[in-house]
Amino acid sequence: MWTLAKFYCAGMLRKRADGTPYCEHSSDVRWGSFCPACGRPYNIITRKPPGENDRMSLASLAMAKPPVRMSTGSREFDYVLGGGIVPGATIVLTGPPGSGKSTVLIQTADAIARAHPSKCVLYTSGEQNSADVGLIAARLKLESTNIDVLGNEGDAYKITAAAERRKPVLLIVDSVQTAFISDTGGDCGSSEQIKAVTNWLTSFGKVEKVAVILVSHVTKDNSLAGPRAFEHLVDGICYLDPYEILDEKTGEPDPECKALREFSIGKNRYGPPGLTAVVEMTELGLHPPSKNLSQRIILSAG
Repeated sequence: MWTLAKFYCAGMLRKRADGTPYCEHSSDVRWGSFCPACGRPYNIITRKPPGENDRMSLASLAMAKPPVRMSTGSREFDYVLGGGIVPGATIVLTGPPGSGKSTVLIQTADAIARAHPSKCVLYTSGEQNSADVGLIAARLKLESTNIDVLGNEGDAYKITAAAERRKPVLLIVDSVQTAFISDTGGDCGSSEQIKAVTNWLTSFGKVEKVAVILVSHVTKDNSLAGPRAFEHLVDGICYLDPYEILDEKTGEPDPECKALREFSIGKNRYGPPGLTAVVEMTELGLHPPSKNLSQRIILSAG
């Protein structure tokens, strides 16, 4: 039962094994720096006390206007997501090394930042420093000034602390395997850490209405790396894979088509699953396939 306090430690969103929250500190006054009870930095969420007006029937919820989706800037990416990114949704983007996940996400960050000039996008990476991310942005010729970058940062508490201060419309975390919860056991990338990190970031996104994109590695057989529970915690899982077209003479992948990538969606809480779309990855990023490649795709699919 909520009290009249307006500010709560976000540790209340994480549960111990016995079901109790990690922290239940609350106050009428917003605190700075660290939570006085558990010591986590800036983990503050705001709640209103419940009242009669907070009760909503299923019928009223069904008649409510659907949320306005955010375009990724890519017609193909938007299509497989069901029309764009839903605010508060958590999407996983996965694929083999070199498929272009970082390129896709930096382009997506730029498109959403340009569409929301009064807001920001927060891009965090535990695998690259800020300069590395800047090099990709320079190659793509992107110049949005409202994309904030946290490089070499995997601490999920510090990531949400930064997001709580900046109030982004989109939070990108690259990757879930390099992120960690400091008071959870296991090494980065372990089942315990992946579940804890995903639960924490997903809960944050739902409470703050911030869309979250998590990058995830794949295993040797190209399946999603992590425990099965990981898949149940998120709203959608999008795959980015090389799209191969075989040479009719040799039967081998045609090198002229090596720039093609395929988006596909598995789980999708906000749209139909199983959608696919093919794009071309160039030096300037993700684009619809050229006319010649489009014809090759149609012929290969036919």
